[in-house]
Amino acid sequence: MGTAIDDPPLLTTIKVTAEVMGLTDEQVRSLLRGRRIRYVLVGKRYMIPRDAIATFITENTVEPRC
Repeated sequence: MGTAIDDPPLLTTIKVTAEVMGLTDEQVRSLLRGRRIRYVLVGKRYMIPRDAIATFITENTVEPRC
């Protein structure tokens, strides 16, 4: 069972982000490397703001043609 988007703390790990988005850890790392999703660098750890997940989804949703 996945994690709901409102469940994680304000900053989430790659693992939690992957669970929330239904992706693999490597897919999330690829998004980070490509700077396609916002992150905060805490020491050497990449932390993803909870609202960055929703923003990424909204900004990358393909709308159907009418």
